[in-house]
Amino acid sequence: MGELVFQRYLLWTRISLCLLLSASVAYYVTASIHWQIEWDTGIMHYVVFLMRHGFSPYRYIIDCNLPAAYFMDSWAMHVFGVGDLGWRLYDFTLLAVMTVSMVVIALPYEWTGGLLAGVVFLLLHGAQVPTQAVQREQVMSTLILAGYAFLFTGLRSRRPILFLPFGLLLGLASSVKPTTVPLGVLLLIMAYFPLRKQNISITPYLAFGLVGAAVAILFNVQFFIQYHDWADFLVTSNHLIRYYAGIGNSRLPELLHSLLPLKYLFLIATGAVLAYGNRATHPWENWERGALILGVLFGALSFIAQRKDFPYHLYVFIAFLYLWSAIEFGKAFRTRTIRHVCGLACLTVGLLVQVALSDMHMAHVETNAMETSALAGDLSRLGGSTLARQVQCFDMVDVCFTVLNRMELIPYSTFVGDYMFFAPRGEQSSVYYRNMMWNDLQERKPKVIVVTNAWFGEENSFDKLDQWPQLADELAKAYKLTVTRSFGSRAYRIYTLIGAQLPQLKLRGSP
Repeated sequence: MGELVFQRYLLWTRISLCLLLSASVAYYVTASIHWQIEWDTGIMHYVVFLMRHGFSPYRYIIDCNLPAAYFMDSWAMHVFGVGDLGWRLYDFTLLAVMTVSMVVIALPYEWTGGLLAGVVFLLLHGAQVPTQAVQREQVMSTLILAGYAFLFTGLRSRRPILFLPFGLLLGLASSVKPTTVPLGVLLLIMAYFPLRKQNISITPYLAFGLVGAAVAILFNVQFFIQYHDWADFLVTSNHLIRYYAGIGNSRLPELLHSLLPLKYLFLIATGAVLAYGNRATHPWENWERGALILGVLFGALSFIAQRKDFPYHLYVFIAFLYLWSAIEFGKAFRTRTIRHVCGLACLTVGLLVQVALSDMHMAHVETNAMETSALAGDLSRLGGSTLARQVQCFDMVDVCFTVLNRMELIPYSTFVGDYMFFAPRGEQSSVYYRNMMWNDLQERKPKVIVVTNAWFGEENSFDKLDQWPQLADELAKAYKLTVTRSFGSRAYRIYTLIGAQLPQLKLRGSP
């Protein structure tokens, strides 16, 4: 095969790949554009709503997220809007930034490998159902990969100024999850070696990187100054964050099983074999490969360190694994050796198998839109806006706080979630926060209490109430069960205060 014919063959293969990937992206957008806000996004939006109504995080809002998580969500709500469509646009934007970053990183090798990695990640993300959309790990993964793109481009073009956004983005990612701090430090240390080999001073690169990180730190400082809540953050760190870190944890074998299923082992094995064959022609190629492998290892260690077998905790690992392996596949694809066949086969498997499977999973995604609409309707019939400061949610992140946010209702108490009250079976709930909640209930009782069967670390069950007999007795004595609704495995109950002046709901039971 002549060189011209081979180059045309590569061109048409790339065009075909791009068309198929574009169709998959279009499918994801059209299949998910109607999704409604669910899970942690509803929590984050509600916290931002409360902050805008004068409630200080950590002092009045009992939640264990770090400042950058609130900052990023507040920024997204300001840019894209507070509703469901704005949430979808934010999700699409994060995925687009991640994919573009992967293409930039893969550009000197085979840019379609970066595109494939980004789209496969997008579809894996979509197949996880709406509960995983715009999770903090997705935000963190996007920030890290965008930072990598600036880091690589800065070193390739010898432009120290690009280390400024690198430091800023890694700093913001560290403010979402502090496990990112070692990654940023190691990358700055690693940058010294390729610069030293060419007798280039690292000083300007290091200075710009540190300035970017300092700007991220200033965001956090400004946040604490604005809300006067540094001392309250320390209290939250001592009680809630430490408590959360100690409950619902999986054993190491379970974590490794989720971390290394067969499809990821295949990527690691084939990527490693091709990496051996793809000998670098330039020293910087080995450095970049090492930085990408560091990203893979960081993602794996971050997942294990968090000790919770949540799918979105794997996002950093998955993103870097797909990017690194796709680059190795792409490099082999561009050669005129037997490695070309291997690279093409791996790209084809990634496209036709992984993409197709993700598309099929996404076609059967279920949402909790019916549950959200039903609870919003029930609370509206019970008084709607008159229930301000009268609704107490005992819900993990399932539906209740999303509904309060939609209705713009200030809650009875600002505990975000109920995991501090109902630990998994065999584990101790937080006595500190239970006492705080109980004292509030004795001082002034809310007119409405919503209890969902969502239970942190356990299958959905109202048995979680048995863990707090004191609260169960309070519900039995002072409240009446007004509504019980179920939606497959999910369900909620509404209790109304005996003697409270509320409209009478005629419906009871599942719709």
